[in-house]
Parts: sequence; structure tokens; C-alpha cells
Amino acid sequence: MKRCHLLSLAAILSFCVVASTRADEPRNLPPQKDTLQAVLDRIKQHAAGDAWKQPGFKDDAIEAWLDKLVASIAKATERPELKLPLRLKDVAPGQPQAQARGPSRLRGALVVGDNIDLKGSYVHNSILLANGNVDVLGTNDSIIIAGGVVTVHANSGQSVIVAGALIDAKTDGIGFGPKPGGGSVLISRGWAQFGEGAFGTIVAAPEGITLSKNLRSADVRFVNSPLPLPPADNLDKVLDVKSVRVPDLPLERLRMHPLADKLSVRGVVYGETTATTAFGGTRAAMGPTSLLLQFEGQRYIADRRQAILDEAGAPVAALRDWQLACITSSLAVLTSPDSVVVLRTDTKK
Repeated sequence: MKRCHLLSLAAILSFCVVASTRADEPRNLPPQKDTLQAVLDRIKQHAAGDAWKQPGFKDDAIEAWLDKLVASIAKATERPELKLPLRLKDVAPGQPQAQARGPSRLRGALVVGDNIDLKGSYVHNSILLANGNVDVLGTNDSIIIAGGVVTVHANSGQSVIVAGALIDAKTDGIGFGPKPGGGSVLISRGWAQFGEGAFGTIVAAPEGITLSKNLRSADVRFVNSPLPLPPADNLDKVLDVKSVRVPDLPLERLRMHPLADKLSVRGVVYGETTATTAFGGTRAAMGPTSLLLQFEGQRYIADRRQAILDEAGAPVAALRDWQLACITSSLAVLTSPDSVVVLRTDTKK
């Protein structure tokens, strides 16, 4: 992944990559507006309590925002059949179940939390609501909302995935058969990136959409983005790509935390890491592992999902609430319980 500004497809493809008395009414929430932040505020309070574990849990405000989101896209893309894959009434609290073969499966479940780590599980017909980040091996017919980063390590399909900062998808939809499709609605306040395939996908990411140079795609709709043009040597891989204007999309722009102006990236550490396979296992891979930061004249190191440390290996008090959620060759996303900071890793301040 290189620069994440909206570019022509020819350029982009050259880059590699709460408790409350009523379960549906958390207290002390700001007035509801048509924003993702209002939804995330509700999720944060649900994650702090156990109301979501009780029978009959619902949140009409979250579902109303999702309905408006999908309806505005369905109208603009002329896809009247586009609907939410399921409702809160269709799910109940659950855990992934081990299988005789292959990775574990989460089915018909509701999971609410700060960070949801299911990178070893396939998620089916489920709803995941996270104040922070979500990792899944794969997902279909599901709804995922996260305040920070959503990472799908293998494949996704027919889902609605919403992220406060970044969606990192490997393959969305099905690329074989007489008519490739079955893609998801992917909505990010910040960035989105694709690895291997996008088929029938609808994506909105106002800060930038990055596609691998090896991406195969068909029937992709870029929401509120310029119409990208495929390069001549990739015409057989990128088909039916269109830009669609959705003027009433209920998605605000990402507001960066003031900390972003005080942090600078001094370097990225590359080394051996682990990649999740489509079968739920792991394999060795090379990639970015840590971030070297400068803050208030001092240098610190940030490892993924760990406390930020000084050169002596001690946690940095001023940054104690922040963790490195995701790192690519061009972006690093740091999250706290309340905010997001996105830093470029391919330039220096």
C-alpha cells in the first residue's frame, strides 16, 4: 500500500500493497444524529455493560442508522434488493465453535466489546460491535462495526462492514461463475484497502482506497469517489468499475485526535511476522512489525496491540491509552478507547 489519497485506478493498482434500565436505551448518550460517531458512542456504552447479553436486546438507533446507510446506497446504485443481512433480533450472545476440520465458526451470534479478536474464526450470520478493532478470518451475511480498524484476513461476502478508520479486506465476494458477485458493503470514515479480489463490492472511504496491483475485480462501486480507470495491462482483471454519488450517505469525515500533530514516524521495523491463512492457521511472512515514533523530543517504539515503550522498555505514561492497531507500508493506525490517530509511514514530518 502506498499513498492513500484517492487516485486513478491506474495509479492505485500500481501500488502494493452501559448498562441501562432498558437494554436498548443506554444512558448518558449525546443526542442521536446521522453519524457513525453517534453509533460508536452507543457501542462504547454497550461494551461497558452486560445489557447486550440479556434476552431481547436491541438498539433501534444503531439499526436505524444502518438502514439509512444501506438504503441511500441501494437507491444510488439502483440495487433495490440491497438490504441489511440480518437484525439484532436474529442473533444472541455466542462464542466460536470448534469444528472437526478447519477453523472454528461463529454462527448466529452477537458479540460486543472493546476489541474483538476472531482472526482464527469464520463469522456467519452474526453481528460484531466493537468500540476498538475487529479481526476476523472471514465473514458472510454479517454486520461488523468497529471504531478503529476492521481486518478480514481471508474472505468476506454479503456483509455490511463499517470502520471508524480503516478496512483491510483480502478478498470480497466471489470471482468465479457466470456472474461474479456476492460482495459486501464496506464503509470507512478513513481508508480502505483490498488485497486479492473484489466482486460485487460497494466501498466508501473518503481518505483513500488502495488496491493491490494483483487485484482481480468485477462489478465494483466506489461511493463518492472519482471514476478510476484501469491500466491497459490490467483490463482483463478489472471489469465494470463505476463511481457512484450518494449525496445523503450518513457518514461524517474522520476527525483526527490532536495527538496526530505531536507524533511523527521516524522509522518502520520490518521482520518476520505471521499471516493468517484461509484455513485459520498461520504462516511465516515478512512485513512491518513495529513503529518508531517521536513524541515531545523522545523516541519510542510501538508494537501491534501492545503498550508504547521507551528505549528502556518501560511504558510511556503520556501514551498509556494508545496502541498500534494496524501498520502497513504507508499508514499506521493508533487507537485509544475514545479516539483514532492515523500516521503516514512513507513520509517523515
